[in-house]
Formats: sequence, structure tokens, C-alpha cells
Amino acid sequence: MAAGSDFLAGVNDHAREFRLLLALLRDERELGHELLSDPSIDWDYLIRAVEFHGLIPVVARFVKETDCGLPHSIGVQLDQAGRQALQANVMLAGELMRVLRLLNAAGIECLPFKGPAMAAQLWGDFTLRQSIDLDLLVHRAQVPEAISCLAETGYCPQSGCDWRKSLETSVELSLHKPRMLSLELQWGIAPAYFSVDFDFESSWERSPVSDFAGQRIRMFAPEDLLLILCIHGWKHAWNRLLWAADIAKLLQTYRDLEWDFLLSGARATRLESVLLLGLKLTSELFAVKLPREVESRVARGPAAKQLETATAESVSYMKGLTQPSYIGWHRYMLRARERRVDRFRHVSRFLLTTNANDWHSLRLPGLLGPFYQLVRLARVGHVAVQYAWRRD
Repeated sequence: MAAGSDFLAGVNDHAREFRLLLALLRDERELGHELLSDPSIDWDYLIRAVEFHGLIPVVARFVKETDCGLPHSIGVQLDQAGRQALQANVMLAGELMRVLRLLNAAGIECLPFKGPAMAAQLWGDFTLRQSIDLDLLVHRAQVPEAISCLAETGYCPQSGCDWRKSLETSVELSLHKPRMLSLELQWGIAPAYFSVDFDFESSWERSPVSDFAGQRIRMFAPEDLLLILCIHGWKHAWNRLLWAADIAKLLQTYRDLEWDFLLSGARATRLESVLLLGLKLTSELFAVKLPREVESRVARGPAAKQLETATAESVSYMKGLTQPSYIGWHRYMLRARERRVDRFRHVSRFLLTTNANDWHSLRLPGLLGPFYQLVRLARVGHVAVQYAWRRD
């Protein structure tokens, strides 16, 4: 493997299988064929890794187009999984078009995020990227109207969920419909406790109109989408290859990004390290060439050491098909915040921002609403004590 091999050299567990997934994502067909033909491949791990990372469409298509001499049972399993993923993607694409037409007819502006539309934008074929739900962004002021409109088609919040409270501290609401995957209605990029001050409305104004399946829809400008994808990966400790592959596809698709605008915007919103972490990880895994200024900030910037540690941790999570522990997740979040004031804001917001779990844990009268912050502190402390007890 010409690039990225040094990065993986010190990571021995399932290194061959991990390199195989990278080769298929990078369309290195000769290397992919060679590794798939290796008799020492751990097939059980590989199947679990393909499912965990959301790579069924990519791997299934490669196997179908290439005579790799796979064990018959593995070939059948991948073929069946590929057919199911294709059916799910087609169903989601059709449902997305139907929902967009419904909302547009009601005068509700919406912007699809991730899912089939982004897959078509970055991968060139919406069936190649596995999607598990629909994500729609709407203006916060139109959330009640959007919920009412979607309810007419069967999409409803979870039973007992008071979505009006979610408007206060959250940025998303999960809607469910019988025999259909969930729809995530969002009016922001990250909950308040992540301390992410992303200018959602400005990015909306910059969003161009694109074509998807014959319908004109709004999509994020590539610079905004890149930062949003980096925020999303960071929120989940970058434990899935698919998310880094999205970044690689974006950088390959849009080679004339306005880097000065992107970097200055990330600095202004205190998200530069979050952006650099996603770019460093993607560059290491997919041998994507970054602009000289970005490479310099990654290698010699104030957060260089933290980015190196976080990148190694993410590769460990990717290969282990796992996620960080409760405490490990918090440490990971803070590594991408290079300034002390940002780390303090992150911790304080996490401790004091209430959510639906806090409200459901104890029912308080409306006048006692402010005391939910004490409820949250108690819940967070309880989880921390449980974690420490298990560690002992």
C-alpha cells in the first residue's frame, strides 16, 4: 500500500482486513483482489467490519464484479447483504423525494443532510453509500409546522416525547413511521452541550440548489459540508470508516475549495481543531493531499499532539469495531478543543444542559423546571460513579 502503510504499521490487530477495506474504498482494485484472495483473511471479522462501518454496498459490488475466489458462504452472505442495502437505499431515496415534495408544498424550507442526496453528491451514485435513515434540516421557526406536516404522513415522535422541550436545548427530533426507517428532523448541527457555535443560518444562505432524481433540492456548499462532516465524525470519535470516506470523496469531488474561507470560519467558531482532526485522519487513511497551510497546521499547530493522539485512538476504534468508554469519549471530545476556554465551555455546557433523558427521569412541575439542571448533575455523577465502579 503506497500511502497510509506507515500510519497502520504499528496497528497489528486485523491489519490485513483493515487494509482490504481501505483498498476497496480507494478503488485499488488490484490490491483489493490480492487481499480478498489471501487465505489468512479472518472472514468472520471482515463481515462484522463491513456491517459496522456501513460498507456493504461498496464491498458487495466489488465482489460481484471481481472473481476473488471467496468461500461460497461468504460470497452468498455478501450478495444477500448487498441486495438488502440496495433495496433500503432505493426505498430511502423514494421516501426522501416524497417528503421533500410534501414539505415544499407546505412552504417549509428543508435541506437534506447525509442520506441518499449526499451520497449522490459525493459518491456519484446514491446506492454506493449505505444509509440507515433520513436527515432533514429545517429552520427552527418552522419545526412545529414541519412536525405537523410530517405527522399527516405517519411520522410521529416517540410516545411520551414532548418535542416542545426539545426545541429549548436540542437540535434534533427523531420521527418514526411504521415499516419505515426513522427520519431525523434537525434545526442545528450539534446539541448545545457540544459547545459548537456553527452559523447554521449563514450556511443555509450559501447553500446551492442541485438536482437529485429529477428534483431541485438545496445542498450544503462544499466548504460548509466539509466542516459539518468533521463535526459529525468528531461527535462520534470517528469510529467508522464510512465517515472518513465521505471526507475523502468530498475532497476528490471539489478540488477548488475556498480554503481561506473555510479555515477562517472554523477559527472564528473555535472549530479549527475539529476540522483539522477530520482532515488529518482522512489524509492518513486515504492518502488525500491537503493544501500546504492545512498540512502545516496539522503537523505543527498548537493542537498537533492532541490530533495525533486522537487519530490513533480513532483507528483503534475503527479496527476494534467499537466506541470509546463513557470517560474515554469525554477525553476524546476535549482533545479537539485546543484552548482551555473552549474545553471549559464544553464541560460546563455538558454538565448543565438538560435533555429528554433528564426530563423523563423525574417529572417536575413547570415552576420547578430550573431544578432539572440539578437532576442532570445527579445523573451524570451517577453514570461516572458506575463507570469508576466497573473499572475497579
